[in-house]
Amino acid sequence: MSFNQARRTILVTGATSGIGLSCAQRLAAGGARLVLTGRDLATLALAVPDAEEAVRIEIDLARSDAGAAIAAELRGRTITLDGAVFAAGASAMRPLLMESPDTLEKLWRVNFMGTIGVAGALQKARLLKPGASLVFFSSASARTGGGGMVSYAATKGAIEAAVRALAVELAGQQIRVNAVAPGVVCTAMSDRHFAKLSADQKAALEKRHPLGFGQPEDVAAAVEFLLQEGSRWITGSVLVVDGGYSIA
Repeated sequence: MSFNQARRTILVTGATSGIGLSCAQRLAAGGARLVLTGRDLATLALAVPDAEEAVRIEIDLARSDAGAAIAAELRGRTITLDGAVFAAGASAMRPLLMESPDTLEKLWRVNFMGTIGVAGALQKARLLKPGASLVFFSSASARTGGGGMVSYAATKGAIEAAVRALAVELAGQQIRVNAVAPGVVCTAMSDRHFAKLSADQKAALEKRHPLGFGQPEDVAAAVEFLLQEGSRWITGSVLVVDGGYSIA
């Protein structure tokens, strides 16, 4: 069941696959008007095809001007936002010895700099309505240790710190800022990681999730909750949606 999002305009970055796509589908089912971004316009055109009024913007958040480009598109269409879901991101599993300045910068540019850059551009252009809700993506890895996850976990830890600071900064405009922190969710991205594991390793990883691996819609439901009126007194929080991974 989706909450009623009728007459609300919500931006979803990374809307072409995985959790971002699931968020877009769920919000569309609730009646929201969507602004969707992705790196490939052809794929983006297939995202939520029933959302006829959706605005689709082809953009790579790794671009330094991504935020300004999105803001310019919205200004040109006279669109202001009731909410934003920053689902675009990159994942990497590399031991520290294999990291380089280039690999570190690539991950930070998408997961942190690009995401915060879009939020900043929206705020600077006054495209966020008073009372808007912003939902960022952290990860269970920001709070639990794991080999090969140093750089990825660091980007998500930075998102959590930014969420707390932004929540205070934007509270005067009644703009709420929260994040969700998923565990392992079955998506194309996780499938690529699974391909590097043996069957025993995958089984051991799933066992660390008392409720098993998640599905994109499990996270999308939590995101929608943080966007809607019933969560109006929640800000600066990180909602853990990990099937019990972080407590097992």
